[in-house]
Amino acid sequence: MSARRAHPKSRLGCADCKRRRIKCDQKRPHCMNCEKRGLKCSFVIFDPVPQSRLSVSSQAEETKPSIHVFAQHSLYTDVPAPVGTLLDGKIQGALLEGFAVDDRPRMKIVLHHFATKTVRTFSPGTASDVAWQEFLPSLAKQHGYVLNGILAVGCLHLSILTNEISERDDYQDIAANQMNTGMAQYREEVQNITTSNSEALFAFSTTMTTFVLGTAGTECRNALDSMKKERLPEDQREDTTTLLIQAICRIFRAVRGVLVILVPCYHHIRSGKFKPVLDRDWWPSPVPITPEELEQDNKLRSLEKLWAQPGKPYEYCFDSLRRALKDLRDTTALVSRLAASPFPGDGPNDETFDWTAIMGWLTHLPLEFISLLEERRMEAWVLMAHYALLPAKVKVNPWLDGLATSIFMTSALVIGKENWEWIAWPAAVLKIDLEDVHAE
Repeated sequence: MSARRAHPKSRLGCADCKRRRIKCDQKRPHCMNCEKRGLKCSFVIFDPVPQSRLSVSSQAEETKPSIHVFAQHSLYTDVPAPVGTLLDGKIQGALLEGFAVDDRPRMKIVLHHFATKTVRTFSPGTASDVAWQEFLPSLAKQHGYVLNGILAVGCLHLSILTNEISERDDYQDIAANQMNTGMAQYREEVQNITTSNSEALFAFSTTMTTFVLGTAGTECRNALDSMKKERLPEDQREDTTTLLIQAICRIFRAVRGVLVILVPCYHHIRSGKFKPVLDRDWWPSPVPITPEELEQDNKLRSLEKLWAQPGKPYEYCFDSLRRALKDLRDTTALVSRLAASPFPGDGPNDETFDWTAIMGWLTHLPLEFISLLEERRMEAWVLMAHYALLPAKVKVNPWLDGLATSIFMTSALVIGKENWEWIAWPAAVLKIDLEDVHAE
């Protein structure tokens, strides 16, 4: 089973120490462990003197179709950029003053990639893209952790796009270090949420959630791949299932984390420059209308028989299950309605889908339900298998790629073959052969 990647809960050690799971003394520019072993310490990337390993590569003319960010420092220099946004060269330079001079060209490319590509994965629509591009510079200048979040997710996004293993590792190391650095300050700021810092906290929370989606999603795919490659002994199979549960619950807790900011400051944030990001007044009512929508709602409603049946003693957790099922039905109906509704600003040939709707169920989940998942409660994981149908509808977001399969496969492993009749419908829709799960 492959090693787990660093995530926001990690300590602030260097990448190699975290990979080897040993204590790092955090000495700059090289930690003692890396220095003893003659390794290139990831701390060098953030060394204030220009001795970083991110030197200019001689492979700028590389013709391979994969992206080589560190080898293309002049990639965007001839592209005109809007003044005052993340695409503005002067803005980028001001934000990167703390970086070594030799590293700034590469970090500018990360900023450019974030502004032109990554922000599109946060929320759909041109108005939303513009809001991120125009508002983030001032937030990042005033709150350093916002810049950390931007660079972390930008690098993580690039690590997904490259085919070069060494570059992928570089991107992931930088991403982990930037996210860990930002988290340290974020944890302090979030203890006192005010109107003056709520927008910055919301921006960082968005990048942190995206980071967790990316890293935990990779953990799930790697774990499932390890099970496919060989028949694991029962104890390793159990360990892998535990890892999958932890990764998925980490995603859910990260998504719910934004409520700490939005509940007290939603109206303030929504009335400002992030209005296009949060405005969903145009969403249709979550009511099933078509025969297909009514049929799927009936299938979901029938899941209440998992706990509501004669002879089954009442348990307090049934309230959490009932609420989760009601919200799942509403979210499923909303997603279906949105798929049939035009997105604001779309032209006659555009088909923008507001995929953020599928995350609504996760924010509505009571914490008690997440505890049921961690406790491997069969009824909760059956609901999860049906929720997997929603991320499967999203075709263009890298952070959700494979999430449906990971959630469903984990559900199947947790509930056991004796309960697979409850998840036969989502298995058929997702085109997953449950016998393959048993074989793994």
